[in-house]
Amino acid sequence: MKEIRIGIIGAGTMGGVHASCYQEIPEVQVAAICEFEPGEGRELAQKTGAKLYSSVDALIEDPAVEVVDICTPTHLHAQHVLQAAAAGKHVICEKPLARNLSEAEKMIETCDKVGVKLFVGHVVRFFPEYTLARRILESGRIGKPAVIRTSRNGSFPRGKQNWFGNRQLSLGPIGDLLIHDFDFLRWCFGEVERVYAKTLHSGQLPDLDYALVTLRFRRGPLAHCEGSWAHAPGTFFVRFEIAASDGLIEYDSRKNIPITLTQRKPIDGTTPRVAIPESPLTESPYTTELRHFILCLTQGTEPLVTAYDALKALEIERGGKVAQELAVNYFTDYRALLDQDLDAVVVCSENVRHREMVVAAAERGVHVLCEKPIATTLADAEEMISACQRNGIKLGIAFPCRYGAASKRLKNLLDQGAVGEVLAIMATNHGKMPGGWFVDKQLAGGGAVMDHTVHVVDLLRWMLKQEVTRVYAEMDTLMHPIEVEDCGLLTLEMEKGSFATLDASWSRPKSYPTWGDVTMEIVGTQGILSFDLFAQTLSVYEDVDNRVAWENWGDNLDLEMLRDFAQRIANDQPLWITGEDGMKALEVALAAYESYKLHQPVTLPISRNL
Repeated sequence: MKEIRIGIIGAGTMGGVHASCYQEIPEVQVAAICEFEPGEGRELAQKTGAKLYSSVDALIEDPAVEVVDICTPTHLHAQHVLQAAAAGKHVICEKPLARNLSEAEKMIETCDKVGVKLFVGHVVRFFPEYTLARRILESGRIGKPAVIRTSRNGSFPRGKQNWFGNRQLSLGPIGDLLIHDFDFLRWCFGEVERVYAKTLHSGQLPDLDYALVTLRFRRGPLAHCEGSWAHAPGTFFVRFEIAASDGLIEYDSRKNIPITLTQRKPIDGTTPRVAIPESPLTESPYTTELRHFILCLTQGTEPLVTAYDALKALEIERGGKVAQELAVNYFTDYRALLDQDLDAVVVCSENVRHREMVVAAAERGVHVLCEKPIATTLADAEEMISACQRNGIKLGIAFPCRYGAASKRLKNLLDQGAVGEVLAIMATNHGKMPGGWFVDKQLAGGGAVMDHTVHVVDLLRWMLKQEVTRVYAEMDTLMHPIEVEDCGLLTLEMEKGSFATLDASWSRPKSYPTWGDVTMEIVGTQGILSFDLFAQTLSVYEDVDNRVAWENWGDNLDLEMLRDFAQRIANDQPLWITGEDGMKALEVALAAYESYKLHQPVTLPISRNL
């Protein structure tokens, strides 16, 4: 077999484990190691004979590196996988695959598109106790599985800059520990239908976390998973119990050990803390895993655990997080949710999926509040409206800006003629670049213009009681390395002769004190009205994080919107903001894209093929 040359990014705990494992695989050479901290990684590089880099770019660009093994903190996985894939390098990535589903999907899609392999380190499938349990289950020896219990418990992990304790960087015990059990259970019992979870994590207990998760599988079994970062330092153990109709499988790593070493005076002179259990194997499961990945790479075979498997495990983690935060059941398939006894649903999926979910809800007799934009095409929007009308279902669109007390007061002033006849409006709906699926054109339908135009257009239509008749737009991608536009300037002409401009750009930097804004400067024949929907804030200066934040004390617009929607459904009243309103706003956004394409104004209505 041809020797495979590996580059390892990250020389911490898992980077060291992987490097040691590769030394046991004759057909592999560790060619390069990257560690960001000066001086770190030097010992590992010397041990393996690898070249040491302090730059990820330099390691990936090294022509000697054929496969990039990513052992960095979770929040860096997507960045490093995408960099490696862009350079045509195959990738091995530690679990969890990414921080969220959008990142994971982008990683998988990119690797597939450029033709590189992506392997994910869900190593539990390579531990012999777990593989034996699965073989016993498949043999039918203990009958039909019913209730499964797993535990994966240890002390709070210590990473650089305490990244495990930062929920912007880490997924906590559910995503870091229990994702192993999620993958194993899904391997054994198939897809998960519902998830419910509770965690102990709080700011008052920064170095302690604990999670309990309940799973319901589509094929019937129930599972309870315990994940702990609350045990004493140096502690780690796993256990599982699989109860079935004709038997039981039990495993506890604290009991099933052939050797335990307790020294009164250790040979190295250090102070002993705890007894050291050992369960030696001829080959480490990590070595078995990496040897398998290399074999799959060279022979072109499917791995035991795929990147899609890693995505599905992350989906369960996401469900656990949502379930514990909201104290609700989590369904991995929206159709299973719609089969429950529901009065209404809120659709918050990727824009391109709005149509299928809304139509499915309508056909089951369930009312819908759909996130904006209503859809990515007018044809989809019309089908959604039609399906709801055919089935006697109410369809609302999530335009929360109407629900602010300031918005209502502004409309009241305009209705009273406070500034006379409206002549011109300068509007903004700036924001931070949201990332995730929002920057994937196939999923979002566009970028900043699709994301932000619809909010202000809905406000204008409602306040002025006029339709937009003509649109001119300029847009581009100038601030972020993304495939959709992040800048958008629109000029809108209204049916009674007034005009408006709208800056819909994702132009607020990461350091900006809030997410963005919605503002208007309204010029009339008798005066000017200035409007800032999110002006009711406190300025908060934090030395710990060296940041400034604007904390809102005004209305919770989303809460007011949801309360109104629920009340109207309960009382069988017409909805305030309808599917037709959503389609009108979408038409303006699509006209903006057409204007930019043609470099000239576009008159509404536009073709239903857009």
